Amino acid sequence: MQQLNREQKDVFYRIRQWCIDKVNDKNPEPFRVFINGGAGTGKSHLIKCLFYEMTKILSPYSANPDDIVVLLTAPTATAAFNIGGTTLHQAFSLPPALPFPYIYLREDSVNKLRSKLQHLSILIIDEISMDYDKHPQTGRLTLKEQPYDTSHDYLPAHLIVGQQARVMLIRNVDVACGLVNGAMGTVTEVLPPKQGLSMPQGVMVLFDNERICQNKTSLGSGHRAIMITKFEENLPKKAVRFQFPLRLAWACTIHKVQGLTTDAAVVSLKNIFAPGMSYVALSRVTSMAGLTIKDFDEKNIYCNEQIYKALKQMPLYLTVKDKPIHQNMVIILHNIQGLIPHINDIRSNSDISSANFICLTETWLKNETVPCLKGFNFLHKNRFSSYPSKKNVFKQLKRKKNGGVGIYIGHDQQCCLITLDSVNMECIVIFIKEINTNLVLIYRTETYPSSVFLDELYEVLFSLPQENENTSTIVLGDFNQDVLKKDSSIEQFMAKQGFSQVVSHPTTDGDTLIDHVYLYGNLQISTEIIQTYYSYHNMVSLNIKLPTM
Repeated sequence: MQQLNREQKDVFYRIRQWCIDKVNDKNPEPFRVFINGGAGTGKSHLIKCLFYEMTKILSPYSANPDDIVVLLTAPTATAAFNIGGTTLHQAFSLPPALPFPYIYLREDSVNKLRSKLQHLSILIIDEISMDYDKHPQTGRLTLKEQPYDTSHDYLPAHLIVGQQARVMLIRNVDVACGLVNGAMGTVTEVLPPKQGLSMPQGVMVLFDNERICQNKTSLGSGHRAIMITKFEENLPKKAVRFQFPLRLAWACTIHKVQGLTTDAAVVSLKNIFAPGMSYVALSRVTSMAGLTIKDFDEKNIYCNEQIYKALKQMPLYLTVKDKPIHQNMVIILHNIQGLIPHINDIRSNSDISSANFICLTETWLKNETVPCLKGFNFLHKNRFSSYPSKKNVFKQLKRKKNGGVGIYIGHDQQCCLITLDSVNMECIVIFIKEINTNLVLIYRTETYPSSVFLDELYEVLFSLPQENENTSTIVLGDFNQDVLKKDSSIEQFMAKQGFSQVVSHPTTDGDTLIDHVYLYGNLQISTEIIQTYYSYHNMVSLNIKLPTM
């Protein structure tokens, strides 16, 4: 998920928020999203990230942990294996052929399907499959009025193979394993027949994709040949024959390579008969250096205008965000729930890296080496050093694991640390000169009695220096008290001290507002809640208008 680009993250977090709203009983409107993009742009990668996150959020709220809440499917077995999903036919118990008139599933099959998918919330379909015919005169594709007749498997009548022959699997043998129609490899051995039989036992094939059957080979065996056994095919007049589901394939059709990525390919554009075929073929390689083109004809590179028009008519799922105002200062508040395990999540987050100050709670640091962040210096205070008093209540807090607060400060920021030695609280105080403001970062664990905490908080506020009458103060952190509920003792206390709470939306996946930001003074602050996938807490971004010169 760290590898998602900005637009992919926007899609990811919008769908993630839908899941959060659903488990919090907000009854969000159903959504339908069409994800479009060129080959290799990360569509399948985004789908895998979405599937993982949606399942993680929705599954715990299902009646049974084994209930299917998100279904990952594809029209073909090859596409299904690429994303770790299943075919649509398998998922919905559809027969291989769908003749007209459609024969509905039997009642017992329907009931089983209802029971299996009763808690299904989201259906994902990867790749587009289109039931089309090649027009005999124009060579163009036209929509079929009836589905294909797939009552026969069309296994080859004769199969001539030997060692080093390039072959393609032409049946879905095991979708989960990757033995799917279109998988290509090299024959390593033809196993001789057993005694008394005429047909070989099997054909050993070393498939190009090392992922195929990797979990079914012995531990540590690596890339090994897989035995392909004979398959049964039903013929007319109640006849049955057997054949190995392979065919020679030193080359393959463009349709078979859709979704494939390779280092090198030789592409012939001689028999192009459909829009987009040339694009699919030419975009399989990772670089131009690995591409060899034969029979080039620029007339064979064209698109379907109807598809272009249809895409233009679709409403955009994402709204264009206003560009940030560079004359403002950005302060991020985030309960990181462990800085070391999530440092790479921070480093890959453009919202964080563009901030001036990054205020973190629950850093969970003790005496470890502090993870560096390019362009920032770091101040930190762990839990153990935060409670100097020998009173029993503070001794108990001191002994607890985790906790801690820290601030990443941009290299170009002018600020100074304010030391408050006698305070029994996980907090850091700095003075930011550019906005003439005291910044107080606090973490209050749930076991810290609120009455004792407020006494200590009063000492902190009382001890803050005032440079002049225009000095402002921002108090922010995770206070573990939901402001959205009535009678928040912390909010009431801060209001009596002249502070206003500037965050109004939930800051956690549990739909609670426990990450507070209090302001005293005349600063102009706007806030934004930014989702995160790696923490129960979302980020709170403060956009502070800088004084004009």
